Amino acid sequence: MPKVFLDTNIFLFAYQSSLTNSYIVLENIDGNNIKPVISYRVLEEVQNRSKKLFGKELSGLIRLNILTLPELIVIQEQEIDILMSVYERKVTDKSDLPHICAYIAGECAFFITNNRRLSVQEIKDDVNFISPKAFVEKVLRTKSIETEQGI
Repeated sequence: MPKVFLDTNIFLFAYQSSLTNSYIVLENIDGNNIKPVISYRVLEEVQNRSKKLFGKELSGLIRLNILTLPELIVIQEQEIDILMSVYERKVTDKSDLPHICAYIAGECAFFITNNRRLSVQEIKDDVNFISPKAFVEKVLRTKSIETEQGI
């Protein structure tokens, strides 16, 4: 069962529309075929952004939904902090560094994201970045949804 790191944008796109590959990814997390991994920071980002997009009440439900994903692993700040200095040279946008360190700390097989600029940074040799569309097609082996940028 591969462990997959879910970037903030996966949750935001999935909760905006069920007609996205991000939604298909979340719907296929069952704890048996896919083991979800996030960082505490992803949880905070999703809650803050979803509050602005959907309001406080729905944001709380989204947080609860994330925390009840089957077999969810939440990487804590201490685990991330240990790796920050090791990988910081390879990451251009320092706001991405904690997520990348959480992926590494979680020993994930995939980093699912819609953020294409991650795959052109030097860190790409250490992290298996994959779009939701590619994950749906190549890992889940199911039909993806044609959307702008494969979200």
